[in-house]
Amino acid sequence: MDTNKVEDCSNLKYSLLHYISKPKNVPEDKLKALLDIFRRQMFEKDVVLLNQGDLWTKVYFVEQGIVRMFFNTPDGREFNKNFFAEGNFFWPATPATSLHPSLFSIATLEMSYLWVADYVPFRQQLIALHRWDSFTLPFAQARSPLPFVSEKVPSTRETDSRLSHCILPWDDKRDSLPHQASLPFLTYVNASPLKDI
Repeated sequence: MDTNKVEDCSNLKYSLLHYISKPKNVPEDKLKALLDIFRRQMFEKDVVLLNQGDLWTKVYFVEQGIVRMFFNTPDGREFNKNFFAEGNFFWPATPATSLHPSLFSIATLEMSYLWVADYVPFRQQLIALHRWDSFTLPFAQARSPLPFVSEKVPSTRETDSRLSHCILPWDDKRDSLPHQASLPFLTYVNASPLKDI
């Protein structure tokens, strides 16, 4: 695992500003303090970032690569819940989510460069800037460009058929996706309580 500081964080900075610079710009010193809590890390393929049952305490930004969220049923079956591609943030959907064992695992699908920060200070800084809502609500309301949107077809379709009905803005990555994909994917907080965001 390779860790770099935030000198080369233009993609992260641009993406953060996209969500938190309205209705007015964030002071440069406050933005720097927010960026300083992130560290750039390289993860090889199939590295588990979070195990089902562990506490989810990190915020991630995908600079390069693909990450999947999945879960295992008691009878041993595995289902994908979501995928995150370049330019995506993902984090515990609600404060309560970070305090209870995760219902999902998260792992890289290929070698990936991620920016990683602790969830609590990240959230605290955005709340202090009165920017937590402006950061989280677009994801919750599915107004940001997602790797998938609702497939609008029955989930009983065969996987390959269902994949063909999804919007994949990164079709060159299609072959990296597991064949047992469980769709649809609606938002980053799909099936999560929104009232605590």
